[in-house]
Amino acid sequence: MSFFDGKVAFVTGGASGIGLSIAQKLLECNIKGVGIVDLSDDAEKMVLKKLNKIHHDKVIVIKADVSSQQELEGAFEKTVQKFNNLDIVFNNAGIVKERKNWEKAISTNLEAVIRGTYLARDKYFPKYKSGNEGVVINTASILGLIAVDILPVYCATKHGLIGFGKSLGLEKNTGEFKVITICPGPVTTPFLQGATVILEQTKHLWEKENTPEFVAESVTKIIQHAQHGSVWMIENLEPPYEVGFPSKSKLRKTSSNI
Repeated sequence: MSFFDGKVAFVTGGASGIGLSIAQKLLECNIKGVGIVDLSDDAEKMVLKKLNKIHHDKVIVIKADVSSQQELEGAFEKTVQKFNNLDIVFNNAGIVKERKNWEKAISTNLEAVIRGTYLARDKYFPKYKSGNEGVVINTASILGLIAVDILPVYCATKHGLIGFGKSLGLEKNTGEFKVITICPGPVTTPFLQGATVILEQTKHLWEKENTPEFVAESVTKIIQHAQHGSVWMIENLEPPYEVGFPSKSKLRKTSSNI
């Protein structure tokens, strides 16, 4: 019996890229159903084009802006109304808005993920999870660990997600919930392919671009084995690894006394 048998997932930013590949991989793993949330007007068309026809009855596509509390919670409600369960929440939606609308980037990349995590943990898992443990996976980035000067707001939101996940991991936990943070390196999506300036100025951080399919495959492994509060790197088309963080005693920079 697969870990995913009979489970229901909720995936934001699910009409393309990592989110859509995650949904497809979960369906291949015999998941019961997937709620796919996206803001695109073409979301349903994009999803149904990608997914095999045999999976269509296991999918509900919901147009929603995750930065809206009302729309995000409405998407949760539609998912549980359709499938009667909720076991895995993948907070994946994210945008890059550095100058013209950086507030929107914060509300989408950070606030919506925090809200989605709390909704899952406090409201939906207790009532709708089919097994003993609900799982939340939050998408941060390699830029949540390493800063670049051209994306300060994006970096701030992804650093924030890592701190959020690590902090939740320190809370007393009864084993009914776990949160995992993933940090993918660059992924071959339409957005990245069009972001030539970003690619040029960050190319020193990676050797190979991930594919959405590779990230999805990695995530299905991480979900089953990762500990609550852990942070995982997915880069260079290599097996994912857990990120270690220095102890407080090792934070002092050499020769930095004033």
